Amino acid sequence: MAKSASIKHVQQAMDGPEDVWAKDQYEYSAPVQASDFNLEYADKDKPNKRFVIFKLVNNRKKGRVHLAGEADLYNPASGKIERARLLLGVPSIWKNEQKDIPEQYVRENRRSITFENRIARIDVMDHQALEYVRRHNDFTENPHRRAGGKYDYFEWNPQRQEAEAYDREVFEMEMVQIAMNLPFDKVKKHALFLGVRFNDELGEPKTEKGIRRDYQIMAKRNPQRFKDTLDTREVEVHYLVRRALLNTQIDVNGRERGAAYWSDGGGRICKIPSGEINNALKYLTDLALTNSDEGRAFLEQLETRVK
Repeated sequence: MAKSASIKHVQQAMDGPEDVWAKDQYEYSAPVQASDFNLEYADKDKPNKRFVIFKLVNNRKKGRVHLAGEADLYNPASGKIERARLLLGVPSIWKNEQKDIPEQYVRENRRSITFENRIARIDVMDHQALEYVRRHNDFTENPHRRAGGKYDYFEWNPQRQEAEAYDREVFEMEMVQIAMNLPFDKVKKHALFLGVRFNDELGEPKTEKGIRRDYQIMAKRNPQRFKDTLDTREVEVHYLVRRALLNTQIDVNGRERGAAYWSDGGGRICKIPSGEINNALKYLTDLALTNSDEGRAFLEQLETRVK
């Protein structure tokens, strides 16, 4: 006796074969998880790691922030900016590699990255999400990013960040030590170049100790600039131009509007653009450092006239 068809079989016969595109064609990817508690750092050297943690740079962000799952990103394989989109179950994030995907599937399986109280936690097996967030323009460690992202974020790595903080602290201390041991003649020139004020808020001149203190603070706050400009030609020329201006050896915008002259009748130095009149110190310093005929002539006069 023939077996009667079930309701399920009848329904399949009427509707056609089940759409198995998403199940058979691609593997399912674990969804992005976000949390601000019970975090587990995913050290790249640990085989039992579970999550990779990303943090927003902005410490004041509260609640949830959603990073859209579609953007134009740099593709290192092609060397071009290409459209990337994050879809559940699709192994590639690059749109031109996502072949023959039904639009309905795209609509129903779009993904985004959610930061909960500044933190996004992504499963280490979720390779698509990890590639997407590391290629994104808002990822501060992306060497191909375009600056000015709306939600800048970084990959949380305590060991690396502790090492970087230690190296930064050591570098700051080294620059402060150099600042402490320099002879005061050098300190004065470099301190003036870095913007240290030689008078207090009441206009009274600071003592050597006061100037040294502020100079050391400057070395700690911006150790790289301190190092890059220490003992440079630019500092020496800046000091000479400043002395010439303070001693009224150079007349700016007095004898002739928009021009600098030697006050003792030594002749015209150069024309100064109207937008640079209030910043004559920098303009004249830059001029003396150029390799133009006018710049070389000014530097020679500067070194001869200013002591």
